[in-house]
Order: sequence, then C-alpha cells, then structure tokens
Amino acid sequence: MAIMFLLNAFTVRGYGEAEYWFAMIKVVTVLVFLLIGILVDTGAVGKPRKTYGFENWKLDKAPFVGGVAGIITTSIISGFAFQGTEAVGIAAGESANPKRDVPRAMNGTIWRIVLFFVGAVFVMGLVIPYNDPNLAKIGGVDNIAVSPFTLVFKKSGIPGAEHIMNAVILTTILSAGNSGLYLCTRIFWTLAMEGKAPRIFRHLNKGGIPIWCLVLTTVLASSLFGLSFVGNQVIYIWLVNMTSVMGFIAWFGIAISHWRFRRAYILQGEQLNSDESRGLLLAIDKMCEFLHGEKVTLSEIVVVGDQSVGKSSVLKAISGIQLPRAQNICTRCPLELRMKTVQDKEYATIRGSVGLTSETRIDDLTKIADEVTRLTSEIAGRGLGSMELQLGCVAVLNRNQHEIDQNISFDEMKKREEFFIKHQEAFQNVPDELKGSEQLVQHLATIQQERIRSTFPHIIKELRKQIAEKKARLKKIPASMNTEIECWTNFQSMINAYRESIHDNVKGEYDQVASMEGNEVPATFGAIEILASDGMDSDVEDDISEIEEDLITDENDENHIAYHIYRLQLLSIKESSCYEFQPSLGQQYIQFPTSTNNSLAQEHFILGLGYLHNFLYSLAFEQFQQAYSIDSEFAMAYVFSSLTNSEPVWLSENPEEGWKQIKLMNSKIHFENLTQREQLYVIAVRKFYDQGNIHYDDYINVLKQIYQRFPTDNEAGLFLVCILFSKTQPEIRGYLKRNPNDRQLQIDILKTILKNNPNHPGALHYSIHVYDEPQSALFVLSNAIQYSRIAPSSPHAQHMPTHIYLRLGLYKETLIGNLESDEVGANLGANSAREYHSLAFMHYTYLNMGRRSIALEILESIKILFSNGTYYQMQYGIMYDRHIIETQDYTFAFNNSFDLIVCSECISMGDILWLNQINSGLLLVKGFSTVKNDKEYKLTVVQEYIQQLTDMSIKLNKTFPTLSTSILAMKFQLQAFHEYYRIAITYDEKNIALNYAKMATELELSVNPPAYGPPIDPVKPSQELYGELLLEQQQYEKAINEFLNVMTYFPNRTLTLLGLARAYSSLNRTDLAYLYYSRLINDMLYNSDFGLQWYVEAYDYLATHLEKKSDWNMNWNFVEIIIIISFVIVIIVTLSSIILVRKYSCRNHKYDQSLN
Repeated sequence: MAIMFLLNAFTVRGYGEAEYWFAMIKVVTVLVFLLIGILVDTGAVGKPRKTYGFENWKLDKAPFVGGVAGIITTSIISGFAFQGTEAVGIAAGESANPKRDVPRAMNGTIWRIVLFFVGAVFVMGLVIPYNDPNLAKIGGVDNIAVSPFTLVFKKSGIPGAEHIMNAVILTTILSAGNSGLYLCTRIFWTLAMEGKAPRIFRHLNKGGIPIWCLVLTTVLASSLFGLSFVGNQVIYIWLVNMTSVMGFIAWFGIAISHWRFRRAYILQGEQLNSDESRGLLLAIDKMCEFLHGEKVTLSEIVVVGDQSVGKSSVLKAISGIQLPRAQNICTRCPLELRMKTVQDKEYATIRGSVGLTSETRIDDLTKIADEVTRLTSEIAGRGLGSMELQLGCVAVLNRNQHEIDQNISFDEMKKREEFFIKHQEAFQNVPDELKGSEQLVQHLATIQQERIRSTFPHIIKELRKQIAEKKARLKKIPASMNTEIECWTNFQSMINAYRESIHDNVKGEYDQVASMEGNEVPATFGAIEILASDGMDSDVEDDISEIEEDLITDENDENHIAYHIYRLQLLSIKESSCYEFQPSLGQQYIQFPTSTNNSLAQEHFILGLGYLHNFLYSLAFEQFQQAYSIDSEFAMAYVFSSLTNSEPVWLSENPEEGWKQIKLMNSKIHFENLTQREQLYVIAVRKFYDQGNIHYDDYINVLKQIYQRFPTDNEAGLFLVCILFSKTQPEIRGYLKRNPNDRQLQIDILKTILKNNPNHPGALHYSIHVYDEPQSALFVLSNAIQYSRIAPSSPHAQHMPTHIYLRLGLYKETLIGNLESDEVGANLGANSAREYHSLAFMHYTYLNMGRRSIALEILESIKILFSNGTYYQMQYGIMYDRHIIETQDYTFAFNNSFDLIVCSECISMGDILWLNQINSGLLLVKGFSTVKNDKEYKLTVVQEYIQQLTDMSIKLNKTFPTLSTSILAMKFQLQAFHEYYRIAITYDEKNIALNYAKMATELELSVNPPAYGPPIDPVKPSQELYGELLLEQQQYEKAINEFLNVMTYFPNRTLTLLGLARAYSSLNRTDLAYLYYSRLINDMLYNSDFGLQWYVEAYDYLATHLEKKSDWNMNWNFVEIIIIISFVIVIIVTLSSIILVRKYSCRNHKYDQSLN
C-alpha cells in the first residue's frame, strides 16, 4: 500500500509511468506465457515431455464443469478481474487530447482482452486439468496452493520459472491496486466538487493530486483488506462478489446510455449544427483570424444548376431559410453564407467568396434573400454567368410554384417529401441514404467534416511557420528607449564606435571597415542629413559651415565629432520651420490620405486626429485650425474641426459651433475638386450640423456609406462607432434595452480595424467603451493595456484602462493608472475639468483600499476649485456622495454641509444627466446621514428627501427613463434604510423594510447594472444595501446571495467583502469567513490608515481562527453515505457470523453423532 500511495501522491505522471511499466511487464510475461504454454501443450518442451492437445477438455465434466451455474459463478469472480476498463473514461479528464486518446485506448482494450485474458485462459485450459490438486484441494479456497500461470511455467521445466512468475504476479497486484487508487481518488474528488463530500477533498496538492482523497482511499483499502483474515474469508468473498455484481450493473448502465446516445445521434442525422461540426467550424474561424484569412481552405456547400431546376428549393430544404427566386441571381457569382448561433440567438453572415468582400451580418433571417440579391448585383453586376461544378446525387422533393405561392412551411414540405419518396415506385430500389433532404444534410456534414480534418495539418503548419517568423522578427527588435538619457547614450555609443573604426582605418587597421551601414546608424545620420538640407535659411547654412570648419581644424577633441553632430542636429531642428513638440498619442498608427499637397498641413491634421481619438477636443481643434491655416482649402481639416464639437460618449454636442466650422469650410473649399471619399465626409458633417441642429441619423447613414464603399478607411468606421455611443450609452436605455444591432455594429467594426491595425488609438480606445460592462470587460483587457502603451502622452489613455481594471476588481492597477493619468495631464497642460474624472477614480480607489486620509485630501483639493465653475462643484458632488457611502461616516454630511447643485450652464444631455445623478446621490446620502444621526434626525426631513427623489424620478421619466428608474431605486433604498433603523420595531415590520430594499434591487437590475466604473448610478449598489439589512436581520444565507451578486458587478468592493466575511462568520463557516477576511486584508486594506476599524476586525478574526482553522467542513450528504455504507457492512458481518455459527454447529452435531 505504501508503494501504491507514493506512486499516486505527487503527480498523475507517477501513476501513468507506473502503469506503463507494470503493463509492459504484464504484456511481455503474457506473450512469453502464451508461447511457452503452446510449446508445453504440443510437447515441444516440458518435464516430462507430453503432448496434451485437447485431452484436458475431455476429462469427466470438462470443459463446462458445474454447467450453467458454474459458468455464472465463475463469471462473477472473473468479472472482478475484467472490471476497470471503464477507467479510460475517468482518465479522459486528465488526457491532453481525450478525443484522440480515448478511442485509441478503447479500441486497443478489446484486442488486449482477447489476447491476454481469453488467450491466457485458453492455454491454461489446454495444459492444466480442472481437477489438478495444486489448484484447489478438497478443503476449500483456503488451500489454494499455486497460481495457474506458475503451474504452466513449472511444467515447462525451465529452472526458476515459477519464481519469476510469482514476482510478475506481484507486479500485477500492484498494477491493479495502482489503478484502483487512481479511480477512487478521482471519484471522491468529483463528489467533493459536487458538494456530496467534505470540502477538504477538493484540495489539490502542487502536482494536481487530490491528496486527501488519496489518503482516505488508502486507509479504507487497508481496512477492507483486513477483512480477508476474518471469518474464513467469507466476508472477503462476499465483498468481491458484491463488487463484481456492482461492476456489471455499471457496465449495463454505460451500455444502455451509450446505445441511447448513439441512437439519438443517428436519428438526428449528425446535422450541420452538431457539436462536432460547430467545433470544427469555430476552430477554422479562429485560424482564419490568426492567419488573416490567408492559406485557410474550408470546404463549402455549393449548389449549381441550370435555370429553374430547383437550386433555391434544395438550399431552403436543408437550411430552413428563405432565399431569392428569380432569373439571373443565384448562379452568377459564389456567395458564402454562414448560419451562426450565439447565446441561443441565430444570425447569418454573408460575403462574396471571390475577392473576400467584407462580411455582412444579418440578424433578421427573413432578409437573407434581399441581401443575396444585393450582393450578387454588387459583385457580378447584371447579366448571366456560369460555373462548372460537380456534386453527388441525393433525391429531394422541391416545392412547385403552387406550393411556393401558398408559402408552405419547411416542416410540411419534409412530410410531403417523405410521403412522395415512400410511395413513388421509381424510388423503391434507391438506398435510403440517397433519399430525402435529411440524408442530404447528413452527407454534406460528413463531407465537410472530413475536408476540414484533412486541411488541419496544413493550416497548423502555416500557423507554426508564421509564429516562428514573428518570433524571429521580435528578436531583431532593438531594446526600447524610454528616456532622453537612454537615447543620447545610445547615440553616443554609435558615434564612438564609428569614430574608432575611422581611426583604425587611418592607422591601416581594416579589421572593422568604417561603414554607416546597419540597422541603427543610418536612421540617425539620415535624419540629420534631411534636416540639414531641407528648409534652412542662409544663417543656418553659415552655422553649418562653421561647424564643418571646426570638424576639420580641431583634431584633438575625442568627442568632437559626436558633439558637433549633436550641435548640427539641434541647429537644424531649431531653425527648421516644421519643428514642434510631437506628443505620443498613437498618431503614427493613423493613416488618412487627403488631397492636400502640403505635408506640414497633413502632419497637423494627423496629430489632430490623434488628439481627437484621445478625447482631447480643444487640442485637436488647435491642430485642425493650424492645418487649414496652412492650406486654406484643406477640406478634411474643416470637417474634423467641426467634429471637435461632438462628444457622444459624454452625451455633449455643440451644434452651433459645429455649424460655424461648416460655414467656414463652405466659403473656402471647392467641392468638385475633392475625391469622392472626401465629398462624402463633407456631406456627412453638413447633414450632421445642418442649420445648427443635430441630425444623428443622417450623419450615421452617410458614415455607413463611406465605410461600405471604402472598407479600408478606418476613420470612417471609428467615427461611426463613436457617434453610435449616442444610442448605445447605458445611461440612455440601460444595458438591457439598447438596440443590439447598433452595439453589434460597433463590435464588428472594431474587430475588423484591430485585425488590420492592432495599435490604432481610436480602435483601442473605443473598444474599452464598448466592452465597459461587468460581463465583458475581460475580453478587452489586452486592448486596454495596449492603449495606455501606444499613447503615453494622453492622460485619457492612461485613465481609460482603469475602467476595465475596476470591472475586474484590480484596485491597485486602477490607482496606478489614474496617478499616471493625472501626471501626464499636468505635463501636457491638458488637465481640463473633464480629466478630473481620474481624480474621482483615485478617490474611490483610495476609499476602498482604506486610505481615507488621502481620499479626504483629494476631496478638499476639488473644493478649492469651486470658484472656477459649477463643473467643479459637480465633481466634488460625486466624491462627496461616495465618501459618505464608502466610509459609512454619516456625521460627515453635517460637519461638511453641501447643498444640491444648481447649474444654469448645464444644457447638454450629458450635463443634465450627470447633474441629476449627483443630486439624487446627495439626497440619498443626506437621508442616510439623517437616519443614522440621533441629534439631527427628523422624520419630516427624511420624508422630504424621499419625496424629492420621487419628484425627480417622475420628471426624468420621459427624457431619461433609465436614470428615472435608478433614482426610483434610490428612493426605495432610502425608504428601506429609514424604515429599518427608525420605524420598524417588530420582526415583521423590519421585513417590510427589507421588501423596500428588494424593490430597489429589482428596479436597479431591470435597466442595467451600475453604469461606469465606480458606482455613480446609483451611488450605493442596491443589492449591497439589501445584503447589509439581511445580515442585520440574521438572514445570513440570503445576505450572502446578494453580496455574491454584487461581486459580479463590482469585484472586491470592500463593503461587499466585509459583508460576506461577516455573514459566513455568523454561520460558523470558518473556512469561507477566513477566506473573505483574508482577501479584505491582503487585496484591499493591506496599506490602509492606521487603526481602521474594518482592518482591525479582519485582523482579529484571522488571528483568533488561525490555529482553529480547519479544512474539514462536514457535509451531511456525505455523512449519510458513510452511515449507509457502515450499516451495510454491519449487516454483512452479522450475517457472516450467523452463517459461521450455524456452519460450526452443524459440524459439531455431525461429530457428536459419529461419536454416539
């Protein structure tokens, strides 16, 4: 047992390695045994030599001794040995490729059984008679003397063969025990994971072994083995028989389950939407993404034929979708139509196969016919075409014109098809697999799967090749230089190396040829050469002449060359009219060709786009203004300068200023001289700002035209994504009520752009906004990190990833990102009022990390700026609300009074929305503070706050239904809080308060989870408040459920972690309470203010329970199982004792009679 325990205790590789060698020994031994057994039977070897042939099968009752009963009895015992083949299914969970390995193992098992089991028994039967005295003497099983394997080897006359065989038998015993330990530990672990065994059995050691399951299995196995020494082995034999019978029952269940599965699988016809087909197609899709659609071949279903032969009908029959019926449509060009299902929602994608046109998504399946017609006309034009293809034959029934006109359903047509084929004499001799649309689907699916499998090796080869190429290219990339010092150091080292090579050449040493060829040096000198020769006036040329003279005359200064090249570079740059500071905004990844001939204007224009994609609108406007100041007819500069007045993410538009830019553009440009693409941009903004009013739909429609006609124009797609935020923002309709088509269009565009340009700042930025939701934030984490890297000069690029970090509960990363955002903004001089958004995130993060003193400093720093405008009061209002909620310091509102904000300049939709969010939060925290403060509490004051929230919700119901619902949820929060702490006395009255909290939760979730980053809408998550009240009401299980729901929206919120820890502690669930208190200290409060009450509470609990902590958490289901097993064992032992007593009583009675 010790050996078997050690083999299984470290890694599953130990079990596998041991089984491999045990199996090797068994296989070699059995093969040798079969060979020697045949030789003994034929008389070729043996002492004495004797030809047995089949004579032992003719002895007395042989070969079927005991008849049917004997066969059944023997089968039960032998079944014990055969069982274990089902272990392949259990081992599949730890196989690297179970789909490949399990069929191989099972197919090999059948032949191993035939060879090693049946073959071995066959040879034994030939050589050893059933009544051989060495097998079993008359006294019973306790007198078994020698193994049949040993007897055969002994008869061969080979010296010591029987001893070798005994050693081999010992290894087979170890193999059987090894397998048994493996299976039992995995079954125990599965029971624990399903909650049917104690949680301690879920524990895995470093090698992934369920170690406590292994310990328990070893102890039980050792204990049960001891039963073989009790009661003349009767109990042991009973256990063996019970195990065999149970194994047969399990086999029977497996057989029935598999038979039913196969039957259902065949009846379903292995359709195109089967799991296997879907898996293969998804794998191909992924590979297409990696290889950018190159060198990936996918077999496709093509229907070709003459006019009116029923091509559309066949496709309709196998797909269940409507397709166009008309002349000159279906066969003129190949189209690729894909049916897909995501989260139980069906949709289709279509594109032209020739030239791989952009993919179009079709959510309304009834529109497929229209899209096929449109795409055919677009690709093939009008006229006839032909293709020569061949396809196998399957008979199907097409709809006639009358049936088409009656719009007969597909299900009805299948019934008619079945009836027609069944009763038509012409089809009687046709095989069933060649009749009917169902069989056609099955054939097509099978062919497609085979073709996909055949292409996999080639695709994988191409993938590996591309990976190798990219790794090689990555190795060639020089080390990054992040500071001026690093750049200058590298520059000096290059100059020094070049100077030394020149000196060597002068001295006649040519080991290193002085050359400017290479990967790094030419770029540096090339830049100097260009700067020195382009755009310099005569004064600069004079300075250069002076430097050249210095270079010739002064030969003693070793750094002379490097120094003067550096001076030359500075002079060139300083005097060049094209120089200005270039912030790193990711603009190098923006490509937007225009019709301007002025490169400087184009440079300003591209930088403006960089600012615009980073939401630095005023700086973007300055760049566009400089661009059209240089080139007064630069149409695109006017177009995008007007778009700096559109901030759809913040729901802020300034159409009057936008229209001024349009009128300025109209007076300067010549529309007819522009390219078709530029003309469309001009039309787009003219419609957008027409007469100083916003026209979203007209603008969106023109942008869609641009993107469809010019699919490589990333900016058209990105500005379409951006303007769609005016429709998809969760504040407008809520996550659950947005138009899914708009958001899906945003996602599709972003995926396409990032596939071709993975570093585009606009695409990376907008993808964060699109996926800034609780359930999808993880999908865009890599984009968020990349955005901060490619735009280090943008404060917004440093801030935006923290939206995703907060969604994932990464508070430390959130803090670092917003600190960097604030620093970058200060350096850039771009910390406008908008960028104080990063301070709000910092404030919220510090509060959750227990750094209340720093959070208060940030709050006070905003208060100082009140004189700068109402906007700063609104920023302060956000932090003020949150400060009270997160600290639960309800005296703060009375020590730092702050009234509702009145904002006359808040005219944009975004500002109005934001103002009402803040004021509703203020009413909530003022109400909470009043309820919790005995000195300040007045019933009428709280009721006034509740009424104000009600009035605000009603007022906003039409314009902002989502916000209206959220404010109504706040009203119920305040009612619940007030009712519970000031009104309710009895248990039933407190339940009324809980009902208010539940209503708040239901309202909040009916529109959306809280909107952006920190909880602004509402300021307090309703489920968290509900959980806190349930906790005080001692309804711990319900409280835990609410807290866990909050964790899905706001992972690692301090108040939520604290609530979970307290609830589990109250239930005496020590392990989980310990877990959440540990997370509270280690993840959130590890650097909190000294003496923070929550930290002290968590620390005290952990210190108190550190020694008492136990992984053993008894599960009563498991206890019931143990009790039942124990009861069965007691019955077996009792019955065995009775049998033994009766047996010996009978023997004694016979003995007494013989004496008499």
